[in-house]
Amino acid sequence: MLYLCNALNVSEDESYTLNTTSKNLAGVIRQSYIFEGQPPFYFLLIAIWRTINSSVFFARLSSIVFIALAAWQFLKLVNYIAGKENSKWMVAIFLLNPYTVWTALDIRLYALLILLSVCAIYFFFRYYTEGTKKYLYLFLLTSLAGMYTQYFFGVLIAALVLPVWFFRGWKAFFKICLLFIPVAILFLPNLIYLSYQISMHQTAEVISYAPKDIANRSFEVLHTPQNLMLSIDAIPYGAWLNRIIRLLFILLFVAAYRLLLKKSLTSEHSKKYLHFNRYILISAGILVLMLTAMVAITGIVYNDIYMTVAFPLLLLLMAIFREYASIVTKAVIYAAISVLFIGLLRQDYKHPVNTYDFNDIGKYIDEIEQPGEPIVIYRNMLSLPFKYSYKGSNPVVPIPAAVNFDTSYVQNIKDTAELREALDKIPGAPSKSWLYINDLNVKNTSLKMIDSFLLQHYTALLDTMYVGHSIEQPLRIRRLQPK
Repeated sequence: MLYLCNALNVSEDESYTLNTTSKNLAGVIRQSYIFEGQPPFYFLLIAIWRTINSSVFFARLSSIVFIALAAWQFLKLVNYIAGKENSKWMVAIFLLNPYTVWTALDIRLYALLILLSVCAIYFFFRYYTEGTKKYLYLFLLTSLAGMYTQYFFGVLIAALVLPVWFFRGWKAFFKICLLFIPVAILFLPNLIYLSYQISMHQTAEVISYAPKDIANRSFEVLHTPQNLMLSIDAIPYGAWLNRIIRLLFILLFVAAYRLLLKKSLTSEHSKKYLHFNRYILISAGILVLMLTAMVAITGIVYNDIYMTVAFPLLLLLMAIFREYASIVTKAVIYAAISVLFIGLLRQDYKHPVNTYDFNDIGKYIDEIEQPGEPIVIYRNMLSLPFKYSYKGSNPVVPIPAAVNFDTSYVQNIKDTAELREALDKIPGAPSKSWLYINDLNVKNTSLKMIDSFLLQHYTALLDTMYVGHSIEQPLRIRRLQPK
């Protein structure tokens, strides 16, 4: 992870974090709500962290630290829930899971969210079984930190607390709800921005409430658990291999659950674990259903990362393979999952690239650029991560305008008049050559209009489709000169 932490180029989202956390604390809070669409706890932590060292490597290192702490806490959680047998296998699976590795290498809030989720689950179950006030206070404090990191953390809290009614009765459930009143009061300031932030993640196409569209959005969320647990969405070789892995996992899980049921009749330890296992299953189910309902109703553009808070709960379900009597059987199952993850990691990080291979493109530009030759980039959002890989001295000019880090940061050129105005602002461009970089986003209708205009008014002295190690995301680089 430390190697990849240094080798990976900056992604677009990471450039947002770097910009947000470069401000003073008041600016960080404002930018978190207005631009990032998230509460500010993570961004405040990283802003403070970066006062020690402002480099990209050090900022990314924070995520590795969060994951290291989460792994240590996850070991304690597995030991408490399922016993020490095979707990090290569980930590290995946790650390090798491609989603864990991705969060550890991303300067975003998800590594911290995993840490807070693991801590909240551990503190909750300690309080649930022991009734110790220390763990109650730690659970409330972690819940508040989680709510100020991402709003979906509230779904995890609800998913942990609701089954108390089923297992302990309404009085125990009502008591916990009362204890959460201070947390709810302290969270209230976020409601000022909540509706605005929801609208930031909606589009006219997604907000449709037709039964078919709601079903499609719900189906998308319901696929997330398998993606987080086994990285099903990343497995190559077609759908048949996905189905085989899913089927094997379900069969092994059901068989292990039947063994646990039998053992619970004669063993107190197994009986205790059966209770935890049922609680985790119900909590995970409640969380997934609640998140499905939220996405279906609000129409937000969904991504698997929104279920990060469920990630530790889902992984905990794999502890059930401890029920197999044979040590060899257990080792083979855990080793097979580990080998699957290692293969996927090798596939993903054989060449360390985040979406576009900006590191290689930056080196290529260094080789071909001429002194005083502006580098013009469309879309303007591509200029943000490119600036962290480009080491030359020529100006980098995004069009149609520089990113302002507000609600208008996604901009496209509307017509040739706006394009001409943007090109006129390029230093020296009307009379000399300049480098033009754009992605091949076929959904962007502006690209055709821009290319047509450029062919009419400029001569292409160079035209390169540069891929680097990013096979799926090439960039087109042209040297243009006025006709």
